[in-house]
Amino acid sequence: MKTKLYLFLWFTVLTIGAHSQVSVFKGTNIGINPARITESKTTAGDFLILYSGINSQGLLTYRNGAILNNSAVNLRSDGQELPLGLLEIRPNDFLLHGASYARTGNFTQSLVRLTNERLQWAKGVGICDDFTNVGFISGIALRDSFIYSIGSSRNTACGSPDMDFSAVKSNLQGNIVSQISFIPQNGPSTDGMFFLQPHQTRFYFGGFSTQAPCGGGNLQRPGLGFFDANLGTRRWWTYAGVGFDLNGVLYQAHPFPSNPNRMVCNVRFSPDECADAPFGIGLFVVDSVGNPISAVRFRTSVADDKIICRYSRLIPGDESVLLLGRITGSNGTSREFLMRTTPTGRILFAKVISPSNPGQRVTFEDFTVSGQNIIMVGKLQNNGEDNL
Repeated sequence: MKTKLYLFLWFTVLTIGAHSQVSVFKGTNIGINPARITESKTTAGDFLILYSGINSQGLLTYRNGAILNNSAVNLRSDGQELPLGLLEIRPNDFLLHGASYARTGNFTQSLVRLTNERLQWAKGVGICDDFTNVGFISGIALRDSFIYSIGSSRNTACGSPDMDFSAVKSNLQGNIVSQISFIPQNGPSTDGMFFLQPHQTRFYFGGFSTQAPCGGGNLQRPGLGFFDANLGTRRWWTYAGVGFDLNGVLYQAHPFPSNPNRMVCNVRFSPDECADAPFGIGLFVVDSVGNPISAVRFRTSVADDKIICRYSRLIPGDESVLLLGRITGSNGTSREFLMRTTPTGRILFAKVISPSNPGQRVTFEDFTVSGQNIIMVGKLQNNGEDNL
């Protein structure tokens, strides 16, 4: 069954400070200015923020309105680690995954292990023996004492110049057990990979496939795939129709605790086949072999608004979906929003989040759910200065 719903959202303004508890930290005071927040996570009594700066990356530990410590890893001046995500193996033992950028212009996939605030090891992963490929890790998962990661790679000295999918299986010491690089069977290539989601006996991953060049961009289709624990039994789907029959990207997939045969996917779409700019957001539910069950897409009540939602979470209690994103108007001004829906798209609430001072601008880069609270992290720009 395929369902198309066209919903128009009316947002109420939630000013920072009026209805929420906010802590602001100057990046210069903690030695990470400028910085980019890449992921956040709740642990026992604490809240962790993964960030990257100039030749450095690390974890900020936050508790009760204050930064407790800053576990920074300083890197060589001829290279830069670009963290994309964070995985907790056990308390105070973390894997940071992303890309290692060399001044030659090449990227290699990278894994960094940080235990008790100390660097244990850092590994670069190349598809070619000479590490000349360009690649990054976009998703990571842990199962049976093995680390699984998925990303994209463009081979510059071996193989095809097209973008490949690359999956790596490593042990907890960072040593590679097996790896594969492949182009989806209904490619011709891919340019984007965004997540890795363990689900039953498989690992699902998603992003988009480039179907054909056109105009100033590429025709893209939302994509979802899986592989097994041995990096085999691979499959990849791209979606046309189900309400996303134009240019689109699949950002995240969330399994339903109550139904192991269902996942809800967070997607973006554009009305222009070759446009890179987002136009709206949507959800669609698929079964365990990728068949679409239902679909809904969201727009604001203003026709020229563009909305994008990179961050989403599923609430296990009622399996509702939280979406954190941005609305950009035709004049270029942007507003952050938070929305909660049922998996089928019925809106439970939708709020624009604005600073109480009109001269400030807030941008969110991640969020997490802690009990009954939603914790959002990002930057508050004031007179040109980025505060965390």
